[in-house]
Amino acid sequence: MKKLTLLFIFLFSFQLFAQQQKVTMNFSVWDKNRSFDGELKNSDIEIKQGKDKLQIVSVDKVVNETLDIVLMIDASGSQEKTLEAEKLIAIKFVENVIKKDKDRLAIVKFAQSVDVEQDFSSDFSKSVNTIKSVKLQKLGKRNTSLWDSLQTVTETLEKLSSSNKKVIVLISDGVENASKTQLDDVAKYLVKMQIPVYSIGNRGDFLGIEGELNLDLISRQTGGFPFFPNNEKELQNATLQIGQFLRQNFKVTFLANNLNPNDKIQKTEISIVNQDLKKAKLRIVQPKGFYFLSSK
Repeated sequence: MKKLTLLFIFLFSFQLFAQQQKVTMNFSVWDKNRSFDGELKNSDIEIKQGKDKLQIVSVDKVVNETLDIVLMIDASGSQEKTLEAEKLIAIKFVENVIKKDKDRLAIVKFAQSVDVEQDFSSDFSKSVNTIKSVKLQKLGKRNTSLWDSLQTVTETLEKLSSSNKKVIVLISDGVENASKTQLDDVAKYLVKMQIPVYSIGNRGDFLGIEGELNLDLISRQTGGFPFFPNNEKELQNATLQIGQFLRQNFKVTFLANNLNPNDKIQKTEISIVNQDLKKAKLRIVQPKGFYFLSSK
């Protein structure tokens, strides 16, 4: 009986090992000043998939990646009074974040559909001029298909033949009232593609609680972060912080339990366990999980 029990344990353990899958996730770390220049070791963090603590293979610091960024500008009717403010936000982002002749920036405006204002370009001055020329989208009055527009942009990024880090920066009041796509569906797609969304809320007449919640949810679920600047100084800080997130982050590789790969996000929590780092009150910004690709 004892031998059978040991055999069962061995077979179960072997099956579990065989169903483990190596996964890589990106995450950012900040301290009280929203900056962190230090290093992390495997033993400094812990990763849980549900209640299961996962084996960490490596933690690597990633700096100065070349970026492919899609800048999404809300051009719906609700921005009639605040489109010029959105343009100033977009220009400030280009000035503070984009590295000339290295990063590539595409500019789109959206309301009920997505209009490409500029395809991917490394031309700094061209991008600024393109932003200045953006006009309201006349169709649909105040209707805004935020989730549909994000879905369209993500599909474009998926088809992009580039090894650069892909990012979406969303400037909007967060209004969503016309999409066929659901928030959960587009969030799942973005997590699958490992594309973070950094949103900057444009505090016009329509940035209410619902709009803030929409921007907050899509950013936090995808590993980005939402910013809601109230003045020019806060806007300056927001764009600089987005740049810091994009220029310096971490990549963790770990073994996950691939026991139920049903095309859904596997919720994962990364936490600091090093006591000295915990005293510094470091905060981790991560996607809400990872995505198993079904084996065919």
